[in-house]
Amino acid sequence: MKRSLAMDLMSVGRASTPAREVLSAIVQIGAVALLVFVIFPDDLREAWRWALLGATVVYFVLRAAAGLPTWRRR
Repeated sequence: MKRSLAMDLMSVGRASTPAREVLSAIVQIGAVALLVFVIFPDDLREAWRWALLGATVVYFVLRAAAGLPTWRRR
């Protein structure tokens, strides 16, 4: 069952397809980068900004790794 892109963006688990996973990662990592580096640059120290961005990237790597077995079966 394929879900909508909005569901893939808001979901904690993996996206329905690898392409949607990549798109979700790009959109959400871009949103985090926009928030911490452009919109609220003075609210966080430099190290915390990079830590948040790094944590977001690690989250999507783990999320994609969790989806690999399911995507390979298709």
